[in-house]
Amino acid sequence: MGMLREQTSRPAIGIFEASITQALALGQPFGIVTTGHYWEQAFAAGVKRLFGSTDIGGTFVGVERTGTTAAELHERPHSVVAEKIATATTRLVSNGARTTIMGCAGMSGMEEAVSRGSKGVDIRIIDASRSGLTTLEGLSEHSHAS
Repeated sequence: MGMLREQTSRPAIGIFEASITQALALGQPFGIVTTGHYWEQAFAAGVKRLFGSTDIGGTFVGVERTGTTAAELHERPHSVVAEKIATATTRLVSNGARTTIMGCAGMSGMEEAVSRGSKGVDIRIIDASRSGLTTLEGLSEHSHAS
């Protein structure tokens, strides 16, 4: 994102930053469901980079991985993928998350699996891709002086 921001005066925001901002605005403890080990570490490091801590005053409960790759989200049988997403979500909810970010663009449209993983706990679900798009749309609409 930094290089993009250097090349344009237009608003630029990634799906990570947009979804974290949206989760914070909801005011509930949140966590991120992602695919593999790399992303689990990268997202935790990203939170630390943005806020100086992976705790954010107890608001961020962590990252849980499904153990799949982004490609496998669409290559493996839907029931297998949904179960892995649900299981990761269950771990986040048991750690106190009341907002879950679907932290992989490939998870778009898989809210039902996240919801199932909440085991009846009332949670908010953020699709990171959708969050990035709507945030950027909002910023773009207000970035021009009249």
